[in-house]
Amino acid sequence: MKVASHRQSPSVGALCRRLALTAAAVVSLGSAAKAANYTGPYSDNGSAPTPVSFSLGDNILSGLTGGFVSSYMTFTIAPGEDLSSIIVLDGSPAPDRTFFGIASGDTVYVDPSFTSAAGLIGWTLYSDADDNTDILPALGTASAADFPAVPGASGFTPPLGPGTYSTWIVDGDGVANTVPFKLDFVVSSAPEPSAWVLTLAGVGLAGAALRRRASRTFAMI
Repeated sequence: MKVASHRQSPSVGALCRRLALTAAAVVSLGSAAKAANYTGPYSDNGSAPTPVSFSLGDNILSGLTGGFVSSYMTFTIAPGEDLSSIIVLDGSPAPDRTFFGIASGDTVYVDPSFTSAAGLIGWTLYSDADDNTDILPALGTASAADFPAVPGASGFTPPLGPGTYSTWIVDGDGVANTVPFKLDFVVSSAPEPSAWVLTLAGVGLAGAALRRRASRTFAMI
């Protein structure tokens, strides 16, 4: 009886772990890029929002609202990236809440009476009670606790992928330009579909190779 060589070969699990690490490296490419900071003032015209440029990582927008003063900004998420979260860094003092809406495209138009949210993909209300909280999921639901339902927004499930978006921030309470806002728009690197295809193909090939090796070993016994 021939005895097969006991030379150790990597297990399927070990190879899968290596491939998973490779995939994670693909996802994190470029994450060290310098982020952006903007302090306003911003446009109060939804037809001509202030353009801001986002980089991978933290992109902080701060400014003032209050007295129904609106701030409109527009930005583009590049291919291979996504908007993964929007963190409140400084909200209006509770129980006051600030309105935050987001639209697809480089303009924002909503019925001023806000009986319909048509024109937005999402909206919510936030205050300093939401400091250090990601409000992107709440934006996607196009709703806010203890506030009447306003239909019309399309809604979305985070993250937001490549494309151009515009935001609308406004607070009706207080004196004009006395209510602060500060938000961190976090942009992450998203793997191209081809990267995932190559990774999954590698897992499949590794498994097939190990199965063939195991078959040859048993055939020699």
